Amino acid sequence: MKRLKNLLAGVLAAIMTLSIGFAAFAEGEGSITVNGTTPGKKYEIYKIFDLTLSDDDAAAYTIDADWESFFFNADGSKTEAGIAYLLDAQPAGGELNQIVHNGTVYYMNITESNIAAFANTAHAYTAVVEPDASKTAEADTTSVTFTGIPLGYYLVLPVDATEPGTGYGSICSLTNASPDGIINMKGEYPTIDKEVDDQDVEVGQTVRWEVTGKVPDTTGYEQFVWKLHDTMSAGLTFGNSIATTNFVVKFDDTVIIDSTHPTASHDSLVFGNNGFVLTMDMTKYQAYVGQQITVSYTAVVNDDAVCNYTHNDAWLEYGHDPDDGLESTPHIDVPVYSSRIIVDKYGDNNEDNKLEGAKFALYKLGENGEKLYYKYTAATTDEGAKVEWIPANADGSVPEGATIVTTDSNGSASFVGLESGIYYLQETEAPEGYNLLTEPVQITVLAPTEDENGNQVGISLTKPINNNSGSILPETGGIGTKLFYVVGAVLLVGSAVMLVVRRRVGYDR
Repeated sequence: MKRLKNLLAGVLAAIMTLSIGFAAFAEGEGSITVNGTTPGKKYEIYKIFDLTLSDDDAAAYTIDADWESFFFNADGSKTEAGIAYLLDAQPAGGELNQIVHNGTVYYMNITESNIAAFANTAHAYTAVVEPDASKTAEADTTSVTFTGIPLGYYLVLPVDATEPGTGYGSICSLTNASPDGIINMKGEYPTIDKEVDDQDVEVGQTVRWEVTGKVPDTTGYEQFVWKLHDTMSAGLTFGNSIATTNFVVKFDDTVIIDSTHPTASHDSLVFGNNGFVLTMDMTKYQAYVGQQITVSYTAVVNDDAVCNYTHNDAWLEYGHDPDDGLESTPHIDVPVYSSRIIVDKYGDNNEDNKLEGAKFALYKLGENGEKLYYKYTAATTDEGAKVEWIPANADGSVPEGATIVTTDSNGSASFVGLESGIYYLQETEAPEGYNLLTEPVQITVLAPTEDENGNQVGISLTKPINNNSGSILPETGGIGTKLFYVVGAVLLVGSAVMLVVRRRVGYDR
């Protein structure tokens, strides 16, 4: 979008040139060089006043035909701009230049003190006037030059630039004394940023994204399109309505669109292809200029996110003339990732001896150190897959409902859809002929890692676990141990009895 800049050094020079007097002026051509341009962006110039020669070769300013209605109404009376900038009389001690319109002399009240206001007012008028023919140029570098243009008084604007409060247009006066003007400007353009509340996720988790920008100042345009796109990969399940996606648009704290605030007739919101397109006409929201736009929405992580690149890609198109094509911001991709633990079960310290039939549960410790066991629910036609954590039984044992995985013929079993953290593998049943593990196996999942394309994905962590075959000594509480305890106790009691008997015999003697 176009927006005007407070006067730079070159503008002051232009004002001084205007106040020199007409005798030094003559018809001709000049150039305007615009520095600080953005490559690939367009710039326009508008000629407000023409510099002409009268019959007696005196130089004079006239109002360019396209700008007559900027200063005068159809009945010949002055507009607000005409009242402010074309005075009927020279102020006391003033040195304002004259301008003649329809035989009446006026005084051009454009000075150092008000030129910024003049430029802003002129900028608004560009909504109803086209730039001078062939006076639109696209910058290849950080500078662009308009050449072969008639002498006169010009407004220079970057097309579709928009950043309220910074300003970035300028005024340039070309005379025969100074036919080559220089303007320094830096146009700023709509941008977006994007964040997610959690990238390291579990299957079934609901994740919220926020895209932010600013409400642009659309001065000078009858329409200004702000078109936000977002697409998601298969690892995210996105809804098809405002309600199912928890979709909200705010300007600062004011809700513009949500489930109770329908989209306005001049805007549109379309869901599809696991994403959405939000189109808004920002000329309708000028009461909110400069406020932060926040677009928030949710999606649910599904099985396809496990150890795959799961992206959420957003970009913005913008501009005042959709028929001529819209500008586009760089794409912003804020992915999520989910991990898995793979059990690699083998026997007798031989990694080639894969064991089938070993059963495992998985748990983690809660905030208070309590055991929470992994529960996985597979997807159905109505519900997506999800991971939950359920508390252990009162005695610390595996609760009913916890997921128990069993190793296959390759000795493999998996727990999927995990975020990073510390987990414990608990063997609940050993393969036939092998001893059950007496302690849980701690395992740490650290996400993310990178795939072959350098994308961040969840980690797939394989944990080798050995089982030994054969018998082991009975543990505490077994019959063998109890027998040892009984025999030992009997011997101790017998020894004590013998000791007491002997002492008594000694005393009797």
